[in-house]
Amino acid sequence: MTKTCSEVYVLIPSHSLEDFPQDLGEEAAGSLLEAFAIAWHPALLATAGRIPQWYRADAPPEPAPGQLLILPQPSEDWFPYDWHERLEQAGAGLLKTVARREDNLQQLQAWLESDADDSAQPSLFFQPEAKTSIDDFLAFGTTVLQLELLSRQMRHFSSLDEIILQQRTVGAARSLAAGEFLPCRQQLATAYENLLETRERFYPGEISLFDLCLAPSELDMPRLKAALNGFTWPVNEPLGNQPAVNFLAGSLETSPLLKLADEQLPLAAPQELTAPSNTAPTTTLKELLAQGAVDVLGGEAIELCTPLISPQMWIRNFQQGHLLAKTQLGIVPRVFARRLFGLVSQLPGLLSQTGYAGALHLLLDEGTYPDEEFSSFRWEGTSGEAVTAFSRIPLPAQSAGTFLRLATRLGEALDSDGNPALGFARWPEVATPWFHDLQRAATFAPVLGKFVTCKEFLERVEYPDHVRQYHAGEYLSSSLVYAVAAREKNAISRVASAWKLQGQQAAWQFCEVQRALLSPSENRQQPVQGIKSGGQRWEDELLAHFRVIGASDNRATTDHAANADEEWSAETALQQTAQQFANLLGSKIQNHEAAASPAGTLLINPLPWARPVPEEMEDGTFPTIPPCGYLWLAQNTPNGKSPARKSKPVVKFTEGVLSNDLFEVVFHPQTGGIARIRRHEQRENRLSLQLARRFPRERAIRLGPDPDDEVIKTAYSEMRAGELSIIALTSHSLTVRSLGDLIDQAKGERICYYKLDVTIRAGSLKVEIDLQFLELAAFDGDPWNNYIGARFAFGSEMAAISRSVLGSVHVAGSERFEAPEFVEICDGSLRATILPHGRPYFRKTGPRMLDGLMVVSGETSRRFRWTIAIDDPHPARLAHEAMVPLVRLENVTRPATGETSFFVQCPAKQVSILSWEAGMTDWPIEAPADPSDTESVDRAAKATVSKKSCRVRLMETEGQAKTFSMVWYAPLAGAHKLTLGGAHAAWLKTTGNESRVALSAYEVADIEFVFE
Repeated sequence: MTKTCSEVYVLIPSHSLEDFPQDLGEEAAGSLLEAFAIAWHPALLATAGRIPQWYRADAPPEPAPGQLLILPQPSEDWFPYDWHERLEQAGAGLLKTVARREDNLQQLQAWLESDADDSAQPSLFFQPEAKTSIDDFLAFGTTVLQLELLSRQMRHFSSLDEIILQQRTVGAARSLAAGEFLPCRQQLATAYENLLETRERFYPGEISLFDLCLAPSELDMPRLKAALNGFTWPVNEPLGNQPAVNFLAGSLETSPLLKLADEQLPLAAPQELTAPSNTAPTTTLKELLAQGAVDVLGGEAIELCTPLISPQMWIRNFQQGHLLAKTQLGIVPRVFARRLFGLVSQLPGLLSQTGYAGALHLLLDEGTYPDEEFSSFRWEGTSGEAVTAFSRIPLPAQSAGTFLRLATRLGEALDSDGNPALGFARWPEVATPWFHDLQRAATFAPVLGKFVTCKEFLERVEYPDHVRQYHAGEYLSSSLVYAVAAREKNAISRVASAWKLQGQQAAWQFCEVQRALLSPSENRQQPVQGIKSGGQRWEDELLAHFRVIGASDNRATTDHAANADEEWSAETALQQTAQQFANLLGSKIQNHEAAASPAGTLLINPLPWARPVPEEMEDGTFPTIPPCGYLWLAQNTPNGKSPARKSKPVVKFTEGVLSNDLFEVVFHPQTGGIARIRRHEQRENRLSLQLARRFPRERAIRLGPDPDDEVIKTAYSEMRAGELSIIALTSHSLTVRSLGDLIDQAKGERICYYKLDVTIRAGSLKVEIDLQFLELAAFDGDPWNNYIGARFAFGSEMAAISRSVLGSVHVAGSERFEAPEFVEICDGSLRATILPHGRPYFRKTGPRMLDGLMVVSGETSRRFRWTIAIDDPHPARLAHEAMVPLVRLENVTRPATGETSFFVQCPAKQVSILSWEAGMTDWPIEAPADPSDTESVDRAAKATVSKKSCRVRLMETEGQAKTFSMVWYAPLAGAHKLTLGGAHAAWLKTTGNESRVALSAYEVADIEFVFE
C-alpha cells in the first residue's frame, strides 16, 4: 500500500518553457530531465488521477496535503528558502532529483511507502515484473517534455490535449496497478498516438533518427546484446517500429562484428506482454542484417589515412572490405561512414561506381572538413558522379546536455531540410536513460522520429535538399599531429617509405602481367593453397606500410617489424619476376636461332611514356625506352655502330651558376641555398630554396650589435653559406655541393650543418636535390609550428598552387595540406613542380612562400630528396617517373622481337595507369550487332570462347575529359569499360590492335582488353 498523492508539480529553473535552460552541466542537466520523467511515474498517475504540471521554481503552488513537488538541482537556487517548512506543515512532499534514474526511483518509492504499515501488501509499481511498463511511462514523460520544447522551437503554441492524455495515462497506470499489463500498454499507446497528432499539427512530415553505434575492437556478445537492447521491446503496430541500429564497423579486417555474425542473440520480449513481437526469441546478427533491422556502415578493410595513400591502395582497400563483408556478414555495406579521417573530394565517384546508396559526410575523429550540416544533400565528386549524403554532426547519446538541446537541434533540421534527420553516436552500452526513452517512444509512435537505418533513409530520399561539391583544400587529416602527440617515430619518412614500395610494386605488377600474357595458357601458374601468391605478398607488405600512417587504431593490431617476412624483399621479388619475363623473351630467341645471341642489358619501362636510359649507360645517342616497353643494349657495343646524333650539350658551373642548355640554377652567396631557377630566354624566377628551422613562435632579432640597429621578428633560423664545390661531373651531368650551417640567431648557436647536393643533366628541365642534416639534435613541439623544412619561394603572389590528392591534380586551397606526390606552382605559362618523393606535409607561410616539412618531433631521418621540374604541364607523370623505377636486368639475351619494343601505348598525357591484371575471360564469338541493345548483347553472351585478357585501371588526373586510342602489341578481339564494382559499363570501338577509350574528368575506370 502506498501514500495517496493528490498533485504532482515539476519546478523549473526558468520563467516558462520558452526560456528553458539548455547549457547546464551534466549533473544539473540530468537532474532536470529526470524531474519530468519521474513525474509521469504510474504510481503518481494512479493515485493522483491527474497528469503532472510544471511551475516556476521561484513561485511554487501553495502547499496542500498529498502534494508532491519535484525539485531538480538547477531549481534549488530559485526555490523559496522557507518553503521546506511550509511543505512539511501542510503534509506535502519534496523530491529532489539527481541525474541517476535508479536513485530517483528509490526516493519516490521511499516517499510513497513512508506511511505504509509493515504488513501492507507491496505495491506492484516497484516489482521487477512491472519494470518494462514503468520504463514506458518514464519514456512518455521525456517525450512530453521534448514535444513541448520542440513546439516552441517551431514557433507553435502548446496544443497538448490534456484531457485525452489524462484519461489514457491515468487509465493505463491503474491497469498496471491491477496487474493488467497488456491493457496498460494499449492505453499508453493511444496516449503516444495523441502526442503524434499534436506534433503533426506543426510538422506533419516524417522525421528520421539514426542510432550510430560504434563497434569497439573489444566488442563481445554481452556488449552486442546491450547494443541491440531495443530489439527486446514489443512494438505497437502500425505506428511503432523496432529501433534500427547502424554499426560503425571501422576496419572490417579487425572488426569483431564479423566474428560475432553467426552467434545466437537472445532477444526475447518480456514475458508479461503477450503482444506479438517482430523478433524471434533468438536470432543472429547476420539474420538481422538480412532483414534490414540493423546495418553496417563503412566498407573498407582497413581505415587508412586516405589523403596519404595511393589511389590503387584506396580502391583495393574498398574491394577487400566488400569481399570480407560479403563472406562473413552476408551483405556488402551500402552506406559509407568512418570513425577515423578519410574524407576526400574524389570519394563520391568511387562510392557511386561501387554501388553505395549514400554516405555520412562527417567525422568522429580529429581533422578538418566542410562541416555544413544537412540531413540530405547531393554530394558531387570531382568526376561529376554523386551520392546522397547526411552531414549533421551526431549527438552524443551518453550526454544529458544532448537531450536538453535536442529540441533545438531537431528544430534546426525541421526548418532547413525537406527530409529531416538526426543522428546519435554511442558505444554499445548507454548508461544514461534518455536515449533509451526515445527508442521506447518510437516503439509506440514516431512522435520525435523513427529510428531507421541510414541505408533506408538515403535510399528513400529522391530529391536531396541541397547540392554541394567540395574541393580538396577543404579537407585536412590530423595524421601528423596525432603521430607526434603519440610520440611515434618517423611520422614523415615512413610515408615516403610506403610510397617508395608502392612504386616498386607498380613496376613488379607490370612485369608480372606481361609475363602472364606472354606465357602459354596451359603453362600459367596456378595458385597453391596455403602459399601466398606474389601479388598477395606485395599487398600485405604495402598494407603493413600504409596502415601505420595516420590517426588510426590499426597500429595496435599490426607491428610491421614483427610481421615482416624476413625472407621476402621488394627488390628481390621485382628482379625475380622481371627475370622470368626476360626469360620468356629469351626463350623465343633460343627456339628460332641456332646460335646464342650476345648478352646485354634489358631495361624495362613500366610507365606509358618513353623514358631516357640511365646516365651511366648513355653513349651519346640519347636512346629512350618505349612506353610500357623495353630496350636491350648490347654489352661493349662500339659507339660507331650507333646512328650519328647531335652532340651532347654542355653542363657547366661558373661563379655560382649551374646551367645546361635549357635553364640555370643560381646559388645564393650568403645562404648557400638556391636563389633562382630560370630558363635562359626568360627573366622570371621559377623557384628559390632555403633550409630553415621554424620555431614555435616569432623571436625578435637585432640585425647588428648597435642598440639602434633594426630589429626584425621571425620564427625562422638563418641559413649561412659555407663552401660550394663540384663533387660529380660527366659530359652530360654535373653535381654541385653546398655546405653550410643553420643558425639560431636569437642564441647565436649552430642548430646543425647542412649538405645540399644539386644535380642537373643535359637536355633536362629537372633539378635533383639530395640534402642531409648533420649533428642535428632532436626536438619536441607542435609539428606544424616546430620543424625543419625546405622553404620554397616563387615569383608572383597570383600564382596558383595545385597539389596531388590520390594521384590527381587539385587546388591546394588551405594553408596546410598533404601532397605526397607533387605540388605545382603555376603562373600563367610558367610552371614549377615540386616532387617530395613521398613526404607529404606542406604549409603556406606567405603569399609567395611554401614550406615542405622534413624533420619534426620523433623524426630520425636526416637525408632527403627533392626534385624540381620546370615547365612540365603534367605533374602526375612527373610524380610517377620519380616513384616508379626502371627495371634493369644484366646479361640478358637479345629479345626475339628486337632490341626495343612496346606492349601498349597510351598517348593521353594526363591519364595514369593505376594497375594491371592479366587473366582469361569468356568473350562472345561474335560481337553484339548493336551494343546499345540489351537483347543483342544477351544473345552474343550465350556463345563465348575463353581468351586472354588484360584489365587496366585508368585514371584521368587533370580534370579534363579525354578520348584517346590505346594501341597493343597484339591484335584485339575487343574491349569494354567496367565500373570499379566490376559491372559492364560500355563497349569500346576496337580495330586491329587499337581501342578508343573515353574518360571524363577525374574518372577512374577499368578497361578490359581481350586478345585474339
